[in-house]
Amino acid sequence: MKLKTFTVTKVNQLLSNYVSENPIFNVLSITGEVIDYKETNYGYNFLSLKDEQSRIRAMVFTKTLGDIKLKDGDVITAVGKISFYSRYGTYTFLVNKLEVQGIGYNFEQFAKLYKELAALGYFEESRKKPLPKYPNVIGVVTSTTGAALQDIRAVIIRRYPKITMLVCHAKMQGDNVDVEVADAIHRLEKLGVDTIILSRGGGDADDLAAFNSKLIADTIYNSDVPIISAIGHEIDFSISDFVADKRAATPSIAAEISVPEISEVIKKIDDLKDDITQSFNQVLQNYKLKLSFLEKEIKLGSPAQKIYEKKMMMKDLQSMLNSQFTTLIYSYKQRLQNIEKILSSSDYSKVLEKGFAMVKKDGKIIQSADELLVGDDLLIEFMTGSASATVNNITKGR
Repeated sequence: MKLKTFTVTKVNQLLSNYVSENPIFNVLSITGEVIDYKETNYGYNFLSLKDEQSRIRAMVFTKTLGDIKLKDGDVITAVGKISFYSRYGTYTFLVNKLEVQGIGYNFEQFAKLYKELAALGYFEESRKKPLPKYPNVIGVVTSTTGAALQDIRAVIIRRYPKITMLVCHAKMQGDNVDVEVADAIHRLEKLGVDTIILSRGGGDADDLAAFNSKLIADTIYNSDVPIISAIGHEIDFSISDFVADKRAATPSIAAEISVPEISEVIKKIDDLKDDITQSFNQVLQNYKLKLSFLEKEIKLGSPAQKIYEKKMMMKDLQSMLNSQFTTLIYSYKQRLQNIEKILSSSDYSKVLEKGFAMVKKDGKIIQSADELLVGDDLLIEFMTGSASATVNNITKGR
């Protein structure tokens, strides 16, 4: 029997007709967990519904949601129809009505583990280790066949080409991902790497769920090596992102923050050289000044210098004494002249020469008529002799 050959377009047309003509696909109710929910600005939103074994892509109009704030992890019952796209041979569940039933198993497990680890302090910033500024060896835990490794390698070689990069392969999806990732981290720790990048690079919620593992969280938490987690995309978060010392939105960003830019390192080295040169020159200048000061001290402390200083001191002292002696002699001379003037003015013989007489009573000089009584005997002395007299009358006042 000869088989009939169809074109791709014909096969897709047949399938499209089958779906559209079969009533079961026109009104369909599906219960599943929402994953990969993405809103758009065009009036419709994309998502997938999953159960324990399978998933189906779906689309819901924004007006259909109304006040419902749909998110990953919600379990919904949706009513709609299957739409088959002939051009690509794909089908989508078009939702025209939905009801939120609760949260899904994966999300529930995520929330439970997050709460447990938060209570143990796994997410505290104070316990997270800083990334080394200038690492020598970078360790990478990822799939050696994935695009994430190529992105990381390209960025690191461009930014810091001298560094050594050690890659330890681990599965990024499927069974036993957590065991392989934990084992890879331990192996890199033993090799003495300075930083570890744990990266997957994209994937849907099911793929990233493997990194919501208690084993991976414990391994990151107990590691002595700083670990950067770059699981999924910028909008995706996993438990490993919260526990890691640093979270990066993409593998490329993880590579950028793990190593410095070589041009910046060279500039810092040049700046450091300039600082060292300047500091050395300053220290050298200080020692030169100190040496010059010590040379002056030595000269000032020599015997010849001391003798010279003593001679100068004696010369200054002699000059000072001569000046003070001259000043003292002049002062005494002035005082003597003043005393002579006083003595000259008080010499009674000089007064007598002018025609005055000195009156005495009982050898005492009489200065006022109040000292006399009628009948007193007086002695009157003149310049050239003396005479005796008796008081007959006293007139007081001038």
